[in-house]
Amino acid sequence: VDALDVYLGALDRTAKKETGREIIRITKEPSDLPKKTDETFVDKKAIASGWGRISDQSQGATNLLRFIETEIMSNSACGRYFFGSVKSTNICIRTKSTHKSTCNGDSGGPLVVLDGDKPVLVGATSFGSGVGCEAGFPGVFTRVTSYLDWISEHSDVKV
Repeated sequence: VDALDVYLGALDRTAKKETGREIIRITKEPSDLPKKTDETFVDKKAIASGWGRISDQSQGATNLLRFIETEIMSNSACGRYFFGSVKSTNICIRTKSTHKSTCNGDSGGPLVVLDGDKPVLVGATSFGSGVGCEAGFPGVFTRVTSYLDWISEHSDVKV
């Protein structure tokens, strides 16, 4: 699938839900995935998480799962930062006011929006700015809705 961060894996047992942790699933229930629409999610509140560096000065990954609360921004606004590298198969987060973004080591990590109280996977961390994760540049993710047909073709998930 293109040159983006798309991978399907299967667990050999059910993941356990623990206090303070939510399970983001792609199951046989289509409600766990975003709907097949042209929804852009622009201005929706979102949460990005990962195990990557926590600052530009960090020497390596963290041993704690970290997250940021942010908002989805339009691809056209995001594209101005990356000179044409942002495609329709991407989704971006705003970071200019907080200067917090995904960082090295977060690739593949989830970007979720809440549908009520249920986390819905809308992206997977793909890339960011070469000047660092604290520079206020948007974080760029692979857009899950662009791959719903592929997910359905390569799994037992029907969308």
